Amino acid sequence: MDHDAELILAAGALLAAGVGASLVATRIRVPALVLFLGLGMAIGTDGIGWIDFDDYALARLIGSIALVVILYEGGLSVGFGQMRPVMGTAASLAIVATLATALIAGLAATLLFHLSTKEGLLLGAILSATDGAACSR
Repeated sequence: MDHDAELILAAGALLAAGVGASLVATRIRVPALVLFLGLGMAIGTDGIGWIDFDDYALARLIGSIALVVILYEGGLSVGFGQMRPVMGTAASLAIVATLATALIAGLAATLLFHLSTKEGLLLGAILSATDGAACSR
């Protein structure tokens, strides 16, 4: 019986912390799900240790699903009026900067790792796929 009461208390405290995180998230203009993940990490095994969790495959699955939900929620909350001023910069990053990164990284990989030009450019293309997303924030 005491265990059930502790679980109910913990669930209530987590819900209250979630509401607080949601309020803070709107104040600092970040997706609330990011703060929820931070809260989960803080109370987990590597944080204060309230929740002991050793199933790393499940943790990775939950983290991947959470990332998809965060990106989806962020995309839904952005209106066209917010996107219009940065569309030129975003297009430039998506096209010009990504191509430049692929070329520079590919040629550097060719020289540094003694790869063929095709292999180096392939490696550069793989690395540059995240460049536009990383720089646009």
